[in-house]
Amino acid sequence: MKNVCDFLRELVNRSDPLVNGISGNFARPRDYAQWIESSIQVLTYAELTEYRDKVLSLHLELPAILDTIETISGILVSAIECLERGFVGKLKHALRAEMFGTFAEEARDLLKRGQTLAAAMLGRVAIEKWLRDVAEANGIADYETERVSKLNDLLKSSGKFTQPKWRQIQSHLDTGNAAAHGNSISSGKMKLSRC
Repeated sequence: MKNVCDFLRELVNRSDPLVNGISGNFARPRDYAQWIESSIQVLTYAELTEYRDKVLSLHLELPAILDTIETISGILVSAIECLERGFVGKLKHALRAEMFGTFAEEARDLLKRGQTLAAAMLGRVAIEKWLRDVAEANGIADYETERVSKLNDLLKSSGKFTQPKWRQIQSHLDTGNAAAHGNSISSGKMKLSRC
């Protein structure tokens, strides 16, 4: 969530030079297109659909582009405030994101102490919970009960995951499964990271 808020702040900060550039006739259409598309994409990523829809409707009206930029910038500021205070977005996803960070940190600590099996199992739990959230957000049926490897496959086939990301997730799931079944794992093969 911090990354989303930081990027929204960056977009707000970029709105002033954009407005000044347009009024001074030296802003490029590319700058506006980049700014509006980034705004729409980050709001979509954060599942802030009401904010995104407001931005889209303002963008499509476009008669007064300077007023549009100022209004959209205000919407982005509101999104930041509400996200940081936990009033928008799915609370479950925000909590899971925080939990993922905690699980990953705990797994790293276990790994440093030579507890590779426990670290791998804890890492797998974090990845499974995250995968289920991503599947839910993408409308995949049975996201709560489907095998996580199947969810990973479905997310890849729907275009949500790239081949390398899918492979990395599958590798982490395989490592966690091996650990859960008591198979030994070399710590050199295990590296926890956000996907």
